[in-house]
Order: sequence, then C-alpha cells, then structure tokens
Amino acid sequence: FLSQQGLALFHLYPFKPCKALEIGLMVAGVFCACAFTVAKIMGSPGKNHEGSNEVLGCIMCIASLLCGSVNLALAGVIGEMKLS
Repeated sequence: FLSQQGLALFHLYPFKPCKALEIGLMVAGVFCACAFTVAKIMGSPGKNHEGSNEVLGCIMCIASLLCGSVNLALAGVIGEMKLS
C-alpha cells in the first residue's frame, strides 16, 4: 500500500483510496510482530548477543518486504505502460 501511494506521488501509479480498516489491520499486524519479537528476546535465556541478531533479522525482513512491494508496484506500472 505504501509503495503504491509513494509511486502515485510521482504520477506513476493511480492513487488508491485509503481504507481505515486496511490500515488498521496492517498496523495491528506490525504491532503484534514487534511484540512477539520483543517477548522472544526478553524471554530467551541466552546471551544478549542473540537478541541483537534477532533484531537485525527483523530489520532485514522488513527491508526485503519493502523491496518486494516496490518491485511488484513497478512491474504493474511497466505492465500498464504501452511501449511504442
């Protein structure tokens, strides 16, 4: 959703209507994922070093999801363009 709205700012993609339910569910999902990660780090009997690895893994997952969503949005834009 965010990548589509970002591309719409540059007139590469049409604006999508902002639905409160959709945004709320996305925010709730991110909040639950963060709460799970924090609980797992705090509850692990291991070293503090392992917790930092989990946080780095979460950051890399988020970066991967953002890159994938931009890739799909750009593929949709390029697919809609007529190349002559």
